[in-house]
Amino acid sequence: MNTPDQKIFVMEGSLRVFSTGLLSLVPPFGLVCAPLALWRFFSVWSVAGKEWNPARRQLYLGMWAAFVGGFLSVVTLLIVIAIINNGI
Repeated sequence: MNTPDQKIFVMEGSLRVFSTGLLSLVPPFGLVCAPLALWRFFSVWSVAGKEWNPARRQLYLGMWAAFVGGFLSVVTLLIVIAIINNGI
């Protein structure tokens, strides 16, 4: 990560991961946004590595929000399916 273009990609990508991870906390959106945020996380992380990233905190918070949001979305979907199957 030596060129300015790579530094810009890492900073913008970190903020995109953060915003997409926050959107994944909303259960219906989590099914789409969580995998997208995780894919973006790994693409930014592969470029950044251990180099300096001013948005590193947002990168990791976005990743954890995507994990939690994806989990909550799957649990919510399973609860809705169980309710529909039981006829409640």
